[in-house]
This record gives sequence, C-alpha cells and structure tokens, in this order.
Amino acid sequence: GRAPAGDRTFTAVVDEWLEKGCRWSENTRRGHRSIILQVKAEFGSRSVAEIRSQDLEGYLARRKAEGMPAASRNRILATLKVIFKAASSWGYVPYNPAISVKMEREEVKTKDVLDDNEFERLLAELAEDARRVVLIAADTGMRRAELERLAWEDVDLVAGELRIAQAKNGESRVVPLTHRLRVPL
Repeated sequence: GRAPAGDRTFTAVVDEWLEKGCRWSENTRRGHRSIILQVKAEFGSRSVAEIRSQDLEGYLARRKAEGMPAASRNRILATLKVIFKAASSWGYVPYNPAISVKMEREEVKTKDVLDDNEFERLLAELAEDARRVVLIAADTGMRRAELERLAWEDVDLVAGELRIAQAKNGESRVVPLTHRLRVPL
C-alpha cells in the first residue's frame, strides 16, 4: 500500500517513519525533534529518491562552516541514516545515500567531576532525601528517568540490589548496592 518511490517527498517519508517505523522512545523523540525539523527544512519537498550522498555531505559541510560541532553533525547524520534505511527497506529509494557518508571524529571532552572531598561536602549540605538520591545516582550510574521511576519495591536490601524495571533500552536490569548505599537505605 505504499506509493511509488518517485512520488514520495522526504517529509512524507520522515512522517511515515515517525508514525510507523521509528523505534525511538518518547524521550529520544523529544531530544531529536529539532534534528527532524532541520532535515525536513533542508530536504522536505524534494523527492526522497532524488537525494544523493553528495546532497547530504554538502548539507553537513555547510553546517560545519556555520560552526556546528562535529557531535551535532553526527547526530544529524545518524538520524538521516536511519530514515534512509527505512526508505530503502520500503522501496522508496534504490539505495541508502547516507550509508556512504562517514561520521566525523568527535573531540573527547574531559568531564568536570567532583573529587571525593567535593562530593562529601556536597552530601553534607543536602537534606536526607536528596542525599539518598545523589548517592544512588553516583554509586549506580542510573539515568535521571530511571531514578524518577525508582520505587521502594525496586530496592532489595537482602539481595543487595536495585531492580530497574525499564532501562533506556526498554529492558530491565539489576544494579548491585554498594555498602555506602545500604546504610542510608
């Protein structure tokens, strides 16, 4: 029931992919909303079958000249790759033009983290409930959304673990409790 390849605009394919083929979580969709708007603005009314690797490379080169960081350009390219992969599997394009476009090397930034003394001073300033949350985040590496969903039923002090019902990839996982976490919990 799909239209012939030549009849589909890039915007129509993106909209169909978002509706039927996108496996991103709602959070990822929100985070990529601006990327979707940018690529629709660039390629929107063009026939998806007429977009070539050179078009994608030219767009990314222009964004580089405008000062966009490599990491941002790579996120755009990753989005284009998944959209064109779907378009290819649906028969809208004879091949995926994004597949030959290479990701750029990204500058590795050193994270500004607290040393042990700074972390202990932070903990000393926090109220008990906030201290527990910060300790759990620091000792488990849980993401914010995982922390927000955490309930007391997920804490097993006997087994010494936290059960995360739905991790970023949609699967559950178990995180061991450190001794430092067991005491306040």
